[in-house]
Order: sequence, then structure tokens, then C-alpha cells
Amino acid sequence: MLDQDLATIRDLSKKNMHLTLLYLEKEWKAPLMVISNGKKERVYVKGKIDRIDKCGDEIRVIDYKSSIKNSDKFQFTGFSDLMTDTDQNKLFQLFTYVWLLWKERPAYLSQAAPGIIPFKKFLKEPKGIADPQKKKLRFNEELIQEFEAALSEFVSSLFDKKEWFTQTDDEAICEYCGYRSICNK
Repeated sequence: MLDQDLATIRDLSKKNMHLTLLYLEKEWKAPLMVISNGKKERVYVKGKIDRIDKCGDEIRVIDYKSSIKNSDKFQFTGFSDLMTDTDQNKLFQLFTYVWLLWKERPAYLSQAAPGIIPFKKFLKEPKGIADPQKKKLRFNEELIQEFEAALSEFVSSLFDKKEWFTQTDDEAICEYCGYRSICNK
């Protein structure tokens, strides 16, 4: 990782640009309005973003992972899929991180370039989000507000007493789950 950062710095300096670390391991928190028992409630969404840096003219929102699976999807196809397809969980995490950043630093939104850096099979460039045409997804106010609405609807569904929580069928994901002791899987 450090060797790659050094190479990035060298490449950027040729263009008279810089790599600047903005935040490391910072916890971000933002309010989200949801519907619970028929009335509006405020809940807080939080996450610890591993790294936010300014790389040239992009604000990279980076999450480190030990690895990514072949089934992980990084092409954004819509919010319905994002909220329901478990193969889009890393994509969902990146969207959430950009949303958290936008809530506190709205000026960064148009430059936001979220990505995953896996360490097991290291990638020189972070694995980012592609749009439906397989180009780098660009964030704007409309897109992030649509995400906020979809996130609100999704979180509201968690409060629906008519919907039951079910345990996963994929026990491999339970290995590092922080809730293993609760669900007894």
C-alpha cells in the first residue's frame, strides 16, 4: 500500500498535483428521517471510514478489505438492487460512506470517488463503483438524495413489526459477524 501511495505521489507530481490525506479511521454520523410505527423518527447512521484523501482532483473515500469475493458487484444498477442484493453489500457500504461525507462536507460530493482496496489480492487502483455503462459513477445532489430516500425506506422497513428478521443461509459470513452471539448461528 505504501509503495502504491509513493507511486501515486510520483505520478501526480508530474501533473503538478498532490495526494493529501484528509481523514484516517474517522467516525462519521448523520441523522436520517424514517417512518416508525406510522410516525417520523430521527435515527442516526454512522460508520468509520478507513481513509479519505484528495488524490489529484478526486476525493477518494476508501475502505480497506482483506479481500473481495468474485460474486461482489461494483456496478450500480439501481437502488432496489442496492438495498436487496447481498452481492452489493460493498457497493451499499460505499454509497453510505459517500452519503455520510455529503452530510458533513457537501462540497466534496462532486469529487467523491469511493472505492475498496483489498489487501489479499492487492489492486493498484481502488475498486470503485461503475455506472450502468461501466464507467466511473459520478455523484451529484440528485443521486445522493435518491440514495437518502432509498436508505430511509430501507431503514424504515427494519422497524416494520410485520416483517420478520431471518438468519442467513450462508454461514460463512457469520465467521466475523459482530452479532453472532445474538443470533446463535
